[in-house]
Amino acid sequence: KEYAPLLPAGLAAETASDERVGELVDVVDVSGDGLVNYLEFMHAFQPVDRTPGHGLQTDLMEQVCSTIWANKPSLLRTMQVLEEAGAAETFSGDGRISRESFRQ
Repeated sequence: KEYAPLLPAGLAAETASDERVGELVDVVDVSGDGLVNYLEFMHAFQPVDRTPGHGLQTDLMEQVCSTIWANKPSLLRTMQVLEEAGAAETFSGDGRISRESFRQ
């Protein structure tokens, strides 16, 4: 919430429950260190070649992944801006964000 003014328009209005964010972090955090770095995030949402039409959930996931991947330069810049604006408790100093800060 505190970073809402730094986010692209529309993104700041989106919300998710702590439980859903925790599930996302658990899936994306490949290293298991409780932090999500840029590469882990991008890898998790990398578009995958699949045969279209395997259901609404698959189609929706493909749409989300494609959108994130197409906007990866903007996402990287957003992460950089957040890191520059954030305090030490938000980022570990190596481009990763804590679970709690990700929820905020």
